[in-house]
Amino acid sequence: MTARTSVVILAFSASSVSPWLGAAPLYTLGQAYIDESVKTKKVALYLGIFQAVASFAPALGFVFGGVFLSLYTDVRVDDTKLSIDPSSPVWVGGWWMGFLLSGSISLLISVWVMGFPTNLPGHKEIAKARISEVQKGSEFTVRAGFGNSLSDFPKAAWTLLKNPPFMFLNGGVTMEWFILASVAVFGPKFVESQFNLSAGLAALLAGVVVVPSTLIGCGVGAWVILKFNLDFRGQMKFCFGSLVISFFAMLVFIASCDNVPFAGVTEPYKDGYFPENLNISSTCNIGCYCEQKFDPVCGSDNVMYYSACHAGCIGKIESDDSTTYTGCSCLPSDANDAVLGRCETSTCNLLPIYLVCIFIMLTLGFFTIVPSITATFRVVDFSQRAFAVGLQSLLLKALGSIPGPIIFGALIDDTCMIWEYDCDGAGTCWMYENEQFAHYTLKLIMSCRVVSLFCFAASYFTHKPIVKEDDDTPSLDNKETLSDRDSDISMKKTYAEKALGRPKTRSRNQ
Repeated sequence: MTARTSVVILAFSASSVSPWLGAAPLYTLGQAYIDESVKTKKVALYLGIFQAVASFAPALGFVFGGVFLSLYTDVRVDDTKLSIDPSSPVWVGGWWMGFLLSGSISLLISVWVMGFPTNLPGHKEIAKARISEVQKGSEFTVRAGFGNSLSDFPKAAWTLLKNPPFMFLNGGVTMEWFILASVAVFGPKFVESQFNLSAGLAALLAGVVVVPSTLIGCGVGAWVILKFNLDFRGQMKFCFGSLVISFFAMLVFIASCDNVPFAGVTEPYKDGYFPENLNISSTCNIGCYCEQKFDPVCGSDNVMYYSACHAGCIGKIESDDSTTYTGCSCLPSDANDAVLGRCETSTCNLLPIYLVCIFIMLTLGFFTIVPSITATFRVVDFSQRAFAVGLQSLLLKALGSIPGPIIFGALIDDTCMIWEYDCDGAGTCWMYENEQFAHYTLKLIMSCRVVSLFCFAASYFTHKPIVKEDDDTPSLDNKETLSDRDSDISMKKTYAEKALGRPKTRSRNQ
């Protein structure tokens, strides 16, 4: 690696890290700022809008990214005069345009954000009206001064770590993000494998399912809290019930589709030979000395071959929209042509059912996002809200959204039927065993869901809010209000004075 390459990699790494450094306070301090600036009943509404917009933004980024990548990276060059187009492997799109656009917008918005005051008007009245649901034993007092804040950090962290409902809530949220991250990364690959779709169409279908489920899930979760004014325990019950219903939608992964017929993998060559370990050769192509490079063709017998060479083809006819190979010795003699690309035919009709069930599963999972944040604000001390959200974000990423796709990817690698290895040893899987793929997915997400349900239930049962001793001040729930009692006392005093013959008023001169 040259020094120049090292500098470029370092610059790319810094450009990837810096946006998250700026966004982190929005998800910690920003949400705490919303919580202390609006009435408790309406916090969920504003947090729901915040989470919905935050979830929709990546989808918008993919759309603009696709547009920018269709433009040539050097805007000074007239791409119409080039001999390549965006479909060419050597095409370099405008990868830098998205950074420039998002960076410019962020700078403009940051100027506006810096104008916000420390507290919005009316925050004192909102704080007085707030009903405390802080876990007993989790009280914490913040001392002023930067030095005191640093010395109090271990105590503050320990106060949160020994808060049972908060930690169980973190466990449930972490497991849900483990599921959501795994499905988001490998969902398109699953759909592509099960239904023999192109990678582009599979990604499009995944986007059609994920984006609406995110918006609906965050919106409905916020609306339920607002409509029924749910307290901490009510929110835990709502999360638990939503995930139980979602549990049944996961059962769709019991069903799976048959793999597309693939010569030498799922179907024998016409001579009945089954190769092993990617030695996809037979007597019909043994003399072709084929490269182990996946470039599939679909034969006229509706069987897919690893490449035209592995199909034993000797002729090639190109047209504007397709490439046909002829004289393929591995195909039946009466129909020995093959077309470049995968076989598009599939007898599996489960795609609509799968998409609907995955949509339900994700939507109900997203129901828990807003309740988990508002519940976090309620169960920790008021001074620790931002720290609690930051700790929760750290845990769900370190134990959920980051290791989730890694573990899931390692599991489904065991279901791979066709590997292609590069010179550096990196492998690419071109076909998965669909039944095993579906069952591994089912086992993983259902295991995580069971842990998640246990954590939400434990958070409900371990919640013991601080109970303040009642003073002599009467409650509004009593039949008699304070004003009624004062009125009765005044009337009794008047009657007593009349009975004793005392005048109501006396002159000072008397």
